[in-house]
Amino acid sequence: MVGTEAGATVIGRDAFVDAARARLAQAGRRDAARMTGWEALVVGEGLLLVTATWAIDAAGCVTLVSDFLLQKASDSGLQCVAYLPRQDVTTLLPSEA
Repeated sequence: MVGTEAGATVIGRDAFVDAARARLAQAGRRDAARMTGWEALVVGEGLLLVTATWAIDAAGCVTLVSDFLLQKASDSGLQCVAYLPRQDVTTLLPSEA
């Protein structure tokens, strides 16, 4: 699930990854985004709320903050069940990098 100010929608993993790649391409380089920090908070049985901070250097060092709700998966890993961006990335990146 992806939530924004306009609402929430359920999307598949492939669509999410495709959108992330498109935003990196918009920033000008595939290696332009880097995680600069993160914090995790246990919010329930098998649930973590992770807040990640990102920098996109190719866009003039834009700082982004995203929240991810992660759930313990049956294979002992974690799976993302919700992604909550705090900014609209498309308005922060230059239209032509």
